[in-house]
Amino acid sequence: LDTTGHWATPGHAPAYTIFVALRNVHAEMGPTEVFPRTHTRATARRLADALTKAPVEEDYAEAFGWEPQKLLLAKGDAAILDTHVFHRGGANISDEP
Repeated sequence: LDTTGHWATPGHAPAYTIFVALRNVHAEMGPTEVFPRTHTRATARRLADALTKAPVEEDYAEAFGWEPQKLLLAKGDAAILDTHVFHRGGANISDEP
């Protein structure tokens, strides 16, 4: 999802997470949501500065204006991301486990 070509943030050890879909993952299943380009030092500084002033009481995505991208994958697809990127699980509102 990150098209900048920066696969590791300076100051962080390179670390990657690989999601492999064992079945089709659709939006109602609460797929993992990622926030592109939040793996940067600038994001870490901005978050640290905000938290030293006051705890963020609302959703971080809303507080910082981050737009999530859902990992909607077909069975057998894989997504590779920098482990430092902010991500979260969504709510499963489907009838599937």
